[in-house]
Amino acid sequence: MVMEHRVSRLEGAYEQVDVRLESLDQHLEALRAETSARFDRQQAETARLIAEQGDRFERLLKEQQAETAQLIKEQNDRLERLDDKMDRHHAENTQRIDAQNRLIIAVTGLALTAAGVVIGLVAAGGV
Repeated sequence: MVMEHRVSRLEGAYEQVDVRLESLDQHLEALRAETSARFDRQQAETARLIAEQGDRFERLLKEQQAETAQLIKEQNDRLERLDDKMDRHHAENTQRIDAQNRLIIAVTGLALTAAGVVIGLVAAGGV
């Protein structure tokens, strides 16, 4: 009888262990399902954030390219105006130099003429 009682208790303990294992298995399965669902949600959120960041980057890149193109255009306009201004100054300076050279030639011509007259007068004995 003691043996039957022990066997009965062991059978009861095994049944409780089986029930407990079944319960643990169900909890583990629920945990796996929840973990998988969380992972899927996190993966979807990560993909959404990556796409959002990609869109932001693309927008910022386009804005930066537009701003850079505008700055390049402004610099080219400034350079063109400076180039025109330099061309005008060059033309004005060339005209001034030409005028100065003509004046120097005229003065030199007058000086040579005056020297020729003086030499002529000296040679003629008039001075």
